[in-house]
Amino acid sequence: MARIVLIEAAHPLDETAPPISLGYLASFLEKKYGGLDIIITHSTKGQIPVDLSSEDIVGITAFSQNYNFALELAKNIKEHNQSVPVIMGGPHISPLPETMSEHMDVSVLFEGEETFSDLVEHLLNGFIDKSKLRDIPGLAFYEGDKLVRTEARGFTKELDTLPPPARHLMDIVPGGRLDMITSRGCPYKCIFCSSPALWEGIRYHSLDYVAEEIDFVMEKYKPTRIGFLDDLFVIHKKRFKAILAYMQKQGYHHDVSISFLARTDLLDESVCQAIKDWDCEVGLGFESGSDRVLSQLKGGKLSTSASINAINLLQKYDIKQVGTFILGFPGETMEDMEATYDFIFDNNITTGAVSVCSPLPGTSLWDDAIEKGLVSLDMDWGKLRFNEKHSLEGKILLNDSVSVKELEFMFRKINNYLQYLLVKNFSVKDLLVITRMDIPYFLRTLFSNPRKIARFAKHMIRANVLDSIVSTKT
Repeated sequence: MARIVLIEAAHPLDETAPPISLGYLASFLEKKYGGLDIIITHSTKGQIPVDLSSEDIVGITAFSQNYNFALELAKNIKEHNQSVPVIMGGPHISPLPETMSEHMDVSVLFEGEETFSDLVEHLLNGFIDKSKLRDIPGLAFYEGDKLVRTEARGFTKELDTLPPPARHLMDIVPGGRLDMITSRGCPYKCIFCSSPALWEGIRYHSLDYVAEEIDFVMEKYKPTRIGFLDDLFVIHKKRFKAILAYMQKQGYHHDVSISFLARTDLLDESVCQAIKDWDCEVGLGFESGSDRVLSQLKGGKLSTSASINAINLLQKYDIKQVGTFILGFPGETMEDMEATYDFIFDNNITTGAVSVCSPLPGTSLWDDAIEKGLVSLDMDWGKLRFNEKHSLEGKILLNDSVSVKELEFMFRKINNYLQYLLVKNFSVKDLLVITRMDIPYFLRTLFSNPRKIARFAKHMIRANVLDSIVSTKT
């Protein structure tokens, strides 16, 4: 009997959360066909995670910075068994189907449930017949040297026709963190974000659908944290408030904390009133402390004053703020980056994360980088990823206004301070929930590698040192 093996190709240091996108593919297949043997797993460094037979069908997904691992995985699968169909999908291949390798038979482009299920139906009837693949919308494949793209498939208009993800196939730890998606897409077009290229506008699950899914996961998995992974959970305020009001009516706010993404200019008193009784963490794209840079990153729609207003509102209600920041935007100066550090320090946010501006496929930054010869379709995709030592050597950098050493210095300076805030403001229990670890897994992970013990101790020591510095400065 054929198995459907769905694999996320990941970096060894990536968070090993259940890939919810693959959960949606699996549940749609179960609903349409029933009785299929489906496995959801992940692979690091291109390793084949399960034994494969000639009857199996493999689907792979990967982000662009991990695409090297997807290429290696596909190669290893074909060398292991040439007859196993290898299907590529996800956020990298959708805008760049030209990057398929000879070891990938076909790609599913953009929203995948219906396209993948049609492709599986074709494959269950035997080998890949590329003449018949032309009749399935939403695919790409090579015939010789020619890339064939079939007719584009429209996005699913009624999201409620898609069943919730097949969590029973995902490695979910009861009593830990669990993720949900209640909408798809984002109406904004931030220059660094590929979401607008992957989705068509924004679409919502109905309130009844969301309520039923929440009741199910609360009963079955009893999570201590629900992370709403919508691109912008708060975009439809009336709906946002209705979801939280339902959860609160059910008494879930006593048992579970929540996290979600918002936008600084969408936060107001009514939003904060809706979450004031929750243990809540709000993710915000502050991005920069420089109005000049922020305006370019966000398309001229936001200012640092909106960021400060959002922080003040959340702090008024004692709600955690987790900010994201981007360094290395084209034309950004040392003065701009220092403004970002000062913004973080002066506004006392709960914590956050900083990254270096990367030209992701599907963004205008990618198009600019192509024109400048900084990236190509056969590039080393690892150059879009920054390693655990935060070294920028050999990486794709878009900013020529500062030196690599200056950019590395500011990255480490901001990252170290954000790490200090993380250790200062979160308990070990909070950290375990955030990272989706239970205590036994945390201990195994920590003590399996002496370097991890040293890194953990270093963060604790750095936090204490920074605490004394900050206390002196203030």
